[in-house]
Amino acid sequence: MNPDVPSIVWRRRRLFLGVLVVSLALVATATTLLPRTYRATATLVATGSEESAPSEQLVRTYSALARNPNIVDAVRRELPITLTRGDLLDRMTFAPVARTQLLELSGKGSSAKQARTITNTYAAVFASRVRDQLGDEATEGSLELAEPAALPTAPARGGRLLYLALGAALGLLLAVGAAVLVEMQRPRLHVRRDDRHVCDLPILARIPKLGRSADHSTMAEDAFTWLQTSIDHRTAEAPRILAVTSPAEGDGKSTVAAHLALALARADERVILIEGDLRRPRLHLASTLKDVERTGPGLSEHLSGRPGDGLLSVAHPMHSRLHVIWAGAPAPGPAALLTSPSFDALLQTLRRTHDRIIIDTPPLTVGADASIIAAKADGALLVVDASSTQRVDTEAGIEKLAAVRATVLGVVVNRSAAAGAVSRYYHRDPARGASVS
Repeated sequence: MNPDVPSIVWRRRRLFLGVLVVSLALVATATTLLPRTYRATATLVATGSEESAPSEQLVRTYSALARNPNIVDAVRRELPITLTRGDLLDRMTFAPVARTQLLELSGKGSSAKQARTITNTYAAVFASRVRDQLGDEATEGSLELAEPAALPTAPARGGRLLYLALGAALGLLLAVGAAVLVEMQRPRLHVRRDDRHVCDLPILARIPKLGRSADHSTMAEDAFTWLQTSIDHRTAEAPRILAVTSPAEGDGKSTVAAHLALALARADERVILIEGDLRRPRLHLASTLKDVERTGPGLSEHLSGRPGDGLLSVAHPMHSRLHVIWAGAPAPGPAALLTSPSFDALLQTLRRTHDRIIIDTPPLTVGADASIIAAKADGALLVVDASSTQRVDTEAGIEKLAAVRATVLGVVVNRSAAAGAVSRYYHRDPARGASVS
């Protein structure tokens, strides 16, 4: 199972939100239907003579004595309702007030009147039993009712809030669990190191999980150089327009598109990278593009025919031989823009001015945008995540590409553990042939 739980939740966000909303609704309903609980509090005061124990110590003693079974049974006999000894004790709390000679005695009931009756009855019986047992001996302390319980004006809230909080936490766990469980039930691609094909499509390259170290950078450059070589040898003539797509969200197609464009530019080709995802652009999140300016009009404005300076206003320089066209403002009908003559004209113009056109498309699971772009391209690359892409999504995506007769060059396995297996080579000292620690 993919250990990246946030990614799983995002992919299964509809299921997650559905389970969470239903759970919260059930918890709220159950909490609303719970019987209301009222709490009333009476105050007792402990008094003692000069020879008796300090009043605070007496209060602590009386707090423990209040739970005596004989006293509980005596209170039960005086109450107008029938309660077992355990039920009555569950309704009562006894709390000494710090640094005073006061003892607070609280009782709960299903109504305000019942809570007051239970509390005052318990307080009166308890104080009476203490006086009866001590008699008039001057060396002993005594217990008196200082303030009887008043009628509660509102139900106690602590219990309901606690139930809601616990229910919300449980609902969150259930929602996450449901998302993970569904994810586990759907088979992964499980691309092995010795595999040469994925769903009958050739593997063009295996891209390691990108990191910030120099070794990771070198490995990534080598991987994308190999991808460039594989692409150029798939057809008799090197494809000029490349659509980069993926079966589902989170497979890393935008990162692959950005790094491939940069690798081609470093190979002295004139490259333009287009953010073709007009629904939820993600190309700007690629590490290689974070410092590139995104202001001004983009692809959607250009295709909509809004005033501007043509390509000069939408193509932003990233490298001496690489430009980027961002998606631009959100478009109400992306598919209509991508099937318009304006998009075809743009591609024809770019063919004359650039050696390569790399288009980052939406995932194949989102509308028909990716299929439309792939059908116009010379070739399409299908990016899959080695650890999370599901076979059913991959097969469905390939069927969509086949339906529009797109030329699928092959598969790019992203975040591949097999690609990282060569990392030890980059840790060797060329002078001694030994691994660098």
